[in-house]
Amino acid sequence: MKILVAGLQRSGTNFFKDLLIQNCETKLEELNDEINSWKHAYPKDIFIPRNTKVFYIRKNPYNWLYSIDKQPEDIHHRFKETGSEEGLTLHYKNHSLAWADYIRKNKVFYVQYETLLLNPKFILKEALTFHGLKPTKVFIRPPKVKFSENYDAK
Repeated sequence: MKILVAGLQRSGTNFFKDLLIQNCETKLEELNDEINSWKHAYPKDIFIPRNTKVFYIRKNPYNWLYSIDKQPEDIHHRFKETGSEEGLTLHYKNHSLAWADYIRKNKVFYVQYETLLLNPKFILKEALTFHGLKPTKVFIRPPKVKFSENYDAK
Protein backbone atom coordinates (compact mmCIF):
# COMPACT_ATOMS: atom_id res chain seq x y z
CA MET A 1 0.00 0.00 0.00
CA LYS A 2 1.39 3.39 -1.02
CA ILE A 3 1.61 6.29 1.42
CA LEU A 4 2.56 9.94 1.12
CA VAL A 5 3.72 11.80 4.21
CA ALA A 6 3.79 15.40 3.05
CA GLY A 7 5.06 18.49 4.83
CA LEU A 8 7.72 21.15 4.64
CA GLN A 9 11.40 20.35 5.00
CA ARG A 10 12.42 19.87 8.66
CA SER A 11 8.82 19.14 9.73
CA GLY A 12 9.11 15.46 10.70
CA THR A 13 8.11 13.77 7.45
CA ASN A 14 10.84 11.10 7.65
CA PHE A 15 10.20 10.35 11.33
CA PHE A 16 6.46 9.99 10.82
CA LYS A 17 6.87 7.91 7.64
CA ASP A 18 9.22 5.52 9.45
CA LEU A 19 6.83 5.33 12.39
CA LEU A 20 3.95 4.39 10.05
CA ILE A 21 5.93 1.83 8.06
CA GLN A 22 7.36 0.08 11.11
CA ASN A 23 4.10 -0.03 13.06
CA CYS A 24 1.47 -1.03 10.51
CA GLU A 25 0.28 -4.61 9.95
CA THR A 26 -0.04 -3.83 6.22
CA LYS A 27 3.20 -3.38 4.26
CA LEU A 28 3.48 0.32 3.46
CA GLU A 29 5.70 1.95 0.83
CA GLU A 30 6.44 5.62 0.32
CA LEU A 31 5.46 7.16 -3.02
CA ASN A 32 8.44 7.56 -5.29
CA ASP A 33 9.73 11.02 -6.27
CA GLU A 34 10.06 9.76 -9.85
CA ILE A 35 6.29 10.10 -10.33
CA ASN A 36 6.17 13.76 -9.22
CA SER A 37 5.19 13.06 -5.65
CA TRP A 38 7.80 15.18 -3.89
CA LYS A 39 6.67 15.25 -0.26
CA HIS A 40 7.68 18.89 0.32
CA ALA A 41 5.72 20.29 -2.63
CA TYR A 42 2.41 22.10 -2.68
CA PRO A 43 -0.50 19.68 -3.23
CA LYS A 44 -1.27 21.14 -6.68
CA ASP A 45 2.24 20.12 -7.79
CA ILE A 46 2.04 16.50 -6.62
CA PHE A 47 0.66 13.54 -8.49
CA ILE A 48 -1.10 11.37 -5.88
CA PRO A 49 -2.27 8.06 -7.34
CA ARG A 50 -5.71 6.80 -6.35
CA ASN A 51 -5.84 4.71 -3.15
CA THR A 52 -2.71 6.37 -1.75
CA LYS A 53 -2.97 6.98 1.98
CA VAL A 54 -2.04 10.62 2.54
CA PHE A 55 -0.74 12.19 5.76
CA TYR A 56 0.27 15.81 6.27
CA ILE A 57 2.62 16.82 9.10
CA ARG A 58 3.33 20.35 10.21
CA LYS A 59 5.55 21.92 12.84
CA ASN A 60 4.69 24.95 14.90
CA PRO A 61 5.96 27.92 12.82
CA TYR A 62 8.47 29.04 15.47
CA ASN A 63 9.90 25.53 15.87
CA TRP A 64 10.02 25.17 12.08
CA LEU A 65 11.96 28.43 11.60
CA TYR A 66 14.34 27.43 14.38
CA SER A 67 14.89 24.03 12.76
CA ILE A 68 15.48 25.60 9.35
CA ASP A 69 17.94 28.04 10.90
CA LYS A 70 19.91 25.08 12.32
CA GLN A 71 20.01 23.31 8.93
CA PRO A 72 19.67 26.17 6.41
CA GLU A 73 20.94 24.22 3.41
CA ASP A 74 17.59 22.41 3.33
CA ILE A 75 15.68 25.43 2.12
CA HIS A 76 17.37 28.86 2.42
CA HIS A 77 18.70 28.76 -1.16
CA ARG A 78 15.11 29.16 -2.42
CA PHE A 79 14.60 32.53 -0.75
CA LYS A 80 17.67 34.60 -1.62
CA GLU A 81 15.62 37.10 -3.66
CA THR A 82 12.95 37.94 -1.07
CA GLY A 83 15.03 38.05 2.08
CA SER A 84 15.44 34.90 4.06
CA GLU A 85 13.13 35.28 7.07
CA GLU A 86 10.32 37.02 5.20
CA GLY A 87 10.47 34.54 2.33
CA LEU A 88 10.50 31.56 4.68
CA THR A 89 7.55 32.91 6.68
CA LEU A 90 5.53 33.48 3.52
CA HIS A 91 6.45 30.01 2.22
CA TYR A 92 5.33 28.42 5.51
CA LYS A 93 2.03 30.30 5.43
CA ASN A 94 1.28 29.55 1.77
CA HIS A 95 2.26 25.88 2.07
CA SER A 96 0.08 25.46 5.18
CA LEU A 97 -2.91 27.18 3.56
CA ALA A 98 -2.60 25.13 0.37
CA TRP A 99 -2.51 21.89 2.32
CA ALA A 100 -5.38 23.01 4.60
CA ASP A 101 -7.51 23.55 1.49
CA TYR A 102 -6.48 20.15 0.09
CA ILE A 103 -7.23 18.43 3.43
CA ARG A 104 -10.75 19.90 3.47
CA LYS A 105 -11.47 18.32 0.08
CA ASN A 106 -9.64 15.00 0.41
CA LYS A 107 -9.03 12.19 2.89
CA VAL A 108 -5.81 13.32 4.54
CA PHE A 109 -4.73 12.72 8.13
CA TYR A 110 -3.26 15.88 9.67
CA VAL A 111 -0.49 15.56 12.26
CA GLN A 112 0.99 18.30 14.44
CA TYR A 113 4.68 17.39 14.91
CA GLU A 114 4.90 18.52 18.52
CA THR A 115 1.84 16.44 19.47
CA LEU A 116 3.36 13.43 17.72
CA LEU A 117 6.48 13.75 19.86
CA LEU A 118 4.42 13.89 23.05
CA ASN A 119 2.28 10.83 22.30
CA PRO A 120 3.54 8.87 19.27
CA LYS A 121 1.61 5.65 20.02
CA PHE A 122 -1.73 7.45 20.24
CA ILE A 123 -1.18 9.58 17.12
CA LEU A 124 0.06 6.53 15.20
CA LYS A 125 -3.05 4.53 16.09
CA GLU A 126 -5.32 7.46 15.14
CA ALA A 127 -3.52 7.97 11.82
CA LEU A 128 -3.65 4.31 10.82
CA THR A 129 -7.27 3.88 11.92
CA PHE A 130 -8.23 7.01 9.94
CA HIS A 131 -7.08 5.22 6.77
CA GLY A 132 -8.55 1.83 7.73
CA LEU A 133 -5.19 0.31 8.68
CA LYS A 134 -4.22 -1.61 11.82
CA PRO A 135 -1.20 -0.91 14.02
CA THR A 136 1.09 -3.75 15.02
CA LYS A 137 0.66 -5.14 18.51
CA VAL A 138 4.16 -4.05 19.53
CA PHE A 139 5.15 -0.39 19.13
CA ILE A 140 8.51 0.13 17.41
CA ARG A 141 10.23 3.50 17.69
CA PRO A 142 12.29 4.10 14.55
CA PRO A 143 15.96 5.00 14.92
CA LYS A 144 16.68 8.69 15.33
CA VAL A 145 16.20 10.60 12.10
CA LYS A 146 19.11 12.70 10.86
CA PHE A 147 19.15 16.20 12.42
CA SER A 148 15.90 15.72 14.39
CA GLU A 149 16.04 17.33 17.78
CA ASN A 150 13.62 16.51 20.59
CA TYR A 151 13.05 13.12 18.93
CA ASP A 152 13.69 11.32 22.19
CA ALA A 153 11.62 13.80 24.19
CA LYS A 154 9.26 11.12 25.51
